[in-house]
Amino acid sequence: MEALSADCTTDVNNEFEWSSEDEIDDVEGLEYRDILGLIVGDIMRMVFRSDDGAYEFYRVFGKFYGFGIRKGDCGKDDDKSNVWRVRKEILEHNHNLTPAEMVHMIPNFRKMTESAKAQIHGMQAHGVPTSTILGYMAGQAGGYSFMGFNKKDAYNYVDQNPLEKFAASVYTRDLFADVKKEIEGVGVVNFMTKVRRSTTMVYTFEEYGEPGRHLVVLYDRVPSNLVCPCYFWNKKGYSCRYMFFVMKYEHLTKIPDRLVLKRLRQDAKGLEHYVEEGIDDGSEMSILL
Repeated sequence: MEALSADCTTDVNNEFEWSSEDEIDDVEGLEYRDILGLIVGDIMRMVFRSDDGAYEFYRVFGKFYGFGIRKGDCGKDDDKSNVWRVRKEILEHNHNLTPAEMVHMIPNFRKMTESAKAQIHGMQAHGVPTSTILGYMAGQAGGYSFMGFNKKDAYNYVDQNPLEKFAASVYTRDLFADVKKEIEGVGVVNFMTKVRRSTTMVYTFEEYGEPGRHLVVLYDRVPSNLVCPCYFWNKKGYSCRYMFFVMKYEHLTKIPDRLVLKRLRQDAKGLEHYVEEGIDDGSEMSILL
């Protein structure tokens, strides 16, 4: 594996190649706790069932040694059963690696923790400017370089899609990951027409991957409500990409209350509450048009 380029970042696909194998030594799923003890021979014998497995190993390897990595284009385009193996490893470096205490600032190692996001939300709710919040957090961490993310990361988070920000503040962390996929899925929605019918806006879409098959979403501003015939909301309990498309088109900054199930919220009460109050999922879902 060639360790560095000028910007302390290397391309995974330059260091790995794929080949057909009948039997392999599968190392995916291992925890690379002893990665610093690996020698060239150990690494050259490693094989991976997918480029994702190779990427994860190289990512951890890079973090230990102080260089970032990126995933480049792959020339593999057939359906054969293949594995990935290390093609070369060059241990000499033409400049210094990133010091261990600064590795977390390399782009693909930077990350805003949930506690950092919660702190930003909480202080913003009290009218504290973002710059002041970051200064305070830097003071807590012992300096900007020890926050685990930089100012740009923070401002990108603050300025993100308002619907995404609202979803992050309402849904549980695990569920938000799924909701975010639907919000991002708006990019593949094929919009066709928008027509007003009395107080209802009728949006027509063409289903992605199925040309000629139309899907109609209804939106009422008062009361703020959406109905989609894909029944995704009825099955999952949160909005689909078509509903999020309409929300963005209508410039909504919050998901309509009717579409946020109480049991899926961060502030949801325990099961005992629903039993005592006689509330069930069916009655909650039945409020839709």
